[in-house]
Amino acid sequence: MRMSISPMLITLTFLLAGNVYSQDKESQLAQYKAEVLKQAASYPVKINDRNMLRNGYIKGNTHVLEIQVIDRVGTEISEEERAKIDKQLNDTLGSLYCKTGTNESISRTLGLNIEYKYYDKALTPFHSVLFSQENCDNSLAKPANQRTEQEVRVAMQIRELEQVGKGTVTVCREKIYNGSINLLYTNEIEKRAVIFATDEYVVNTISISLNKTQIAEFSALITDAEAKAMKVPNLENVNLGDYLTRTGTVKLFGQKGKLKGFFAAVPGVDNVILSIDAKKISHCLSQIEPFL
Repeated sequence: MRMSISPMLITLTFLLAGNVYSQDKESQLAQYKAEVLKQAASYPVKINDRNMLRNGYIKGNTHVLEIQVIDRVGTEISEEERAKIDKQLNDTLGSLYCKTGTNESISRTLGLNIEYKYYDKALTPFHSVLFSQENCDNSLAKPANQRTEQEVRVAMQIRELEQVGKGTVTVCREKIYNGSINLLYTNEIEKRAVIFATDEYVVNTISISLNKTQIAEFSALITDAEAKAMKVPNLENVNLGDYLTRTGTVKLFGQKGKLKGFFAAVPGVDNVILSIDAKKISHCLSQIEPFL
């Protein structure tokens, strides 16, 4: 998507107003407006090679943020691209705007809408996205709003990484009594989900790299294995399958009704045995899957 903006940059406006919860509503609104005016003094701000945040101000009951597409005119931007902008903003910032208690919801609690106005390289307006209480009350907005704040922020971080370069985003961290399992999104070589399994002292570290198809296969495997393990709580050890990738392998087994995984490096000698919560791991992987 050539013209996607950086949600994390835009949220700076909200974060600057993050201390208003301790004041009465009239003072909160005055504080918010003052912060918007203060931040506007630093505009324009380059978002990426194709977009900039050119202005921000309060108009009536709406906080307006103006985004300029640097390299194209509005007629060159398709309806499909505009629909992608709508979905990206509503799935991330719009969801947090509707979720009470987040920094992004401050403007809503103060009675303010948020509008993202898009301008082309000739400064001709061509698109607009509005967040309002009415939108939040609309049943069409509820599925995205049901995601947790952490899930929304992970999606925002992955999108931001995609815009600025190569790296990783930590999606989940699960500390286990004898080690940990971390799940990451990476685009350093190619887009992948990575499961890092480590022992308590981080002496042994094993990574399992998964593409989109493998995520579905692995999630189905561990979910089935966990169900089988729970059916045999009296058995000390029962083999429940294994999964091999180019970077690592995990052999699944049940131990008194609990699912365990024997993680081993490929190639290499590192290995570690950890408990596996299939539901948690599958849920974390499901947050990465849409970006692969």
